Amino acid sequence: MKKDLADWRSRMNQQVESYRAELSGLQTSLSAEMSRLRGELADMKARIRQQMDSNTAVLGDLRQQGAGDAATEAALSAGGSTEPAAPARAKA
Repeated sequence: MKKDLADWRSRMNQQVESYRAELSGLQTSLSAEMSRLRGELADMKARIRQQMDSNTAVLGDLRQQGAGDAATEAALSAGGSTEPAAPARAKA
């Protein structure tokens, strides 16, 4: 009986150590993946900021050039789109 209990305990200890090693490996790979994703997000934020700065500069240039018709001027002043509004749907 004592031998069976000792064998069982030994198997459980081996399993626990195996799970700990597996969890440690998973934690390491998760940390590496999170670091990679944080880097990608930072790059994406930088590209978006750069694009926004570029767009702001282009809009400023358009405003200085007198962008054209009154609707375009109003849209640029409001920071909105110069696309025409979609037609309203007819009610059935």
